[in-house]
Amino acid sequence: MCLLFVGICCFAAYSVASEPLDVEKVLPELVRTDKDGRKSLSYDKLTAVLVEAIKAQQVRMENQEAEIASQRSEIEELKAMVREMASKKL
Repeated sequence: MCLLFVGICCFAAYSVASEPLDVEKVLPELVRTDKDGRKSLSYDKLTAVLVEAIKAQQVRMENQEAEIASQRSEIEELKAMVREMASKKL
C-alpha cells in the first residue's frame, strides 16, 4: 500500500469522517448511497482501512528506527576515526 495513500486515508477518516462526499473523493468504496441519493459512511470498512494504515505506518517507523540506529553507529565510528587521526597529527 502506498504511503501517500495511507496518509490520505488517515487524513480523510480523521478530519472529514462526517462528510461522506469528501471521503468519497479519496475512498469511494467507503461511501454508500441510498435510494434517495443520501450518502453515508461505511464505518465497518473504514475501520479496516485505518487498521491497514496503522500497520503500514508501524512498519515505516520500525524501518526508520533501524536506519537511525545504524546512522548513530556510523557516526560514532567516524568520530573515533577523527579522534585517532587528530591524535596522530599532534
